[in-house]
Amino acid sequence: MNKAYENFTKEEFIVEITQLKEKNLQAEKIISEYQFKILKQETELAQLKRMIFGSRSERFVPAVPPEQTSLGLEIETVEAEPPVTETITYTRKKEQNSQPVKRGRQPLPAHLERVKIVIEPKEDISGLKCIGEEITEELEYEPGKLFVNQYVRPKYITPESEDGNQKVIIGLLPSRPIEKGIPGPGLLAQILIDKYVDHLPCYRQIQRYQRLRVNIAASTISEWIRMTVESWIKPLYNLHRDII
Repeated sequence: MNKAYENFTKEEFIVEITQLKEKNLQAEKIISEYQFKILKQETELAQLKRMIFGSRSERFVPAVPPEQTSLGLEIETVEAEPPVTETITYTRKKEQNSQPVKRGRQPLPAHLERVKIVIEPKEDISGLKCIGEEITEELEYEPGKLFVNQYVRPKYITPESEDGNQKVIIGLLPSRPIEKGIPGPGLLAQILIDKYVDHLPCYRQIQRYQRLRVNIAASTISEWIRMTVESWIKPLYNLHRDII
C-alpha cells in the first residue's frame, strides 16, 4: 500500500476513491472528445481527397446518402450565388405550306421471307363472294433467321337478306403475345433468353439483327421486353409464388 494512505481512515478512503472515479470519468470524456475530433478530421480529409483527386463522377458525391441520418461529420458547403440569366428572343421566317411530319410504324423489310397463313372464317362461306383481304404481319424469329408470318384473312360478304342487309365475314386472328404488336412469340422468347439467361445486352442483339438487314430501335425492343414481362412473366411468377 502507498505510504500516503497508511494513516487514512475508512471515510477518507471513500472520499479519495470517489474523487479518483470522478477524475477517471473526466479523463474518459476528454479522450472521447479527442477521438471524435480525430474521426471528424479524418472524414473531412477523405472528402477533400475525393473532391480533388477522385474521378469526375465521384468528386461531388455526398458521403452520406440523403435518406440516412447524418453524424454531423460532413464538410459544410457554401451555397453558390444564383447564376445571372438573360432572355434572348429572335424571329425567323415561317416556312410556307409546312405540314406536320407523320410518324407511323416502320414497315417490315420487304426482303424477309413471308410465310402466308390463310385464316378462313368459321362460318359457312359456300357461294359467298370474296371482296378483299386483310393482311396482318408479324415479325418472327428462328435461330439465326428472321422471317415474317403473314396472316391472310379473306373477307366475304353475304347475300342481301330480305331487309336488304349484308354482312362481312372474316376469320379471327389467333391470340398474340402483344396485342396489335408485330413481334411473334418466338422472337420475344429469344430476346428475353438472350438478355436474362445469356446476359446479352439489347444493343448487341440490335447489332445482330442489323446484320440480318432488320433495324429495330432500342426503344422498341425495350418496350417489347417490358410488355412481355408484365403480360406473361409477372403473372406466372405471382402464380408460382402463391403455390409455394
